[in-house]
Amino acid sequence: MAGQFRSYVWDPLLILSQIVLMQTVYYGSLGLWLALVDGLVRSSPSLDQMFDAEEAC
Repeated sequence: MAGQFRSYVWDPLLILSQIVLMQTVYYGSLGLWLALVDGLVRSSPSLDQMFDAEEAC
């Protein structure tokens, strides 16, 4: 059993923390990427860039 990692334990706190971590990493990296691109093209940053699907296309 040394090769298995928690295959038998139901841990909802672990699952929720992984979901929160993945969302934080995704939106954090998206925010940094948009800040970099906005700085290069001298555009004003907007939250619509992150949350509006039409702006991203």
